[in-house]
Amino acid sequence: MIRIEQLEFRYPAEEGDFTLHIPRFGMASGERLAITGPSGTGKTTLLKLIAGIVPPVRGEIWVDGQPVHTMPDGERRRFRITRLGFVFQDLQLLEYLDTADNILHPHRINPALRLNPEIRQRLRKLAADIGLESKLAQAVTALSQGERQRVAICRAVLTRPALILADEPTASLDPANKLKILDVLFRAAEREGASLIAVTHDHELLDRFDRVIDFSTFRCPA
Repeated sequence: MIRIEQLEFRYPAEEGDFTLHIPRFGMASGERLAITGPSGTGKTTLLKLIAGIVPPVRGEIWVDGQPVHTMPDGERRRFRITRLGFVFQDLQLLEYLDTADNILHPHRINPALRLNPEIRQRLRKLAADIGLESKLAQAVTALSQGERQRVAICRAVLTRPALILADEPTASLDPANKLKILDVLFRAAEREGASLIAVTHDHELLDRFDRVIDFSTFRCPA
């Protein structure tokens, strides 16, 4: 699913002069991988590199057989929209839209996606599966934090992505809701046959994953 070789990325000095170097990294199709470690070690940056949100300075990033590192901006964007699902740490929900329209928003603004009756039917099925069926007409401002997390997950998996990237998906949740949200993510990944990478600081959840990478000691995993 993912292969990274001699990856290097750095922010400019005015943004902290941060450098990330990953000699080698691999992830199997269908794997559930957790990334943990201190703040500022590059966990979120790695997700953005895999998603093509930021390009590397050098090195190779292959995702689902595609060379993300050589794609021009437009092609990276299309690949990210159609093949990846990203659950952002800040969720990036639009408060002026209701739950259903937040989930459908990428289909309204991206020509690479088609909003048709099949997508709407799929939305209703996903919402029922993750406990949002009765919330679709509600404003997201009226939802609990756990429900808002579910909205972000539903939006991320609506396109049937090959890879789900989740940045702190259980942050700011109580222990019971953390387990529920993780279950939602795992079910979504399993149902779609998708791989999953989750950045998390919740060490009590790590044994639920197939593999854990700790960025405090991360050097060169194969």
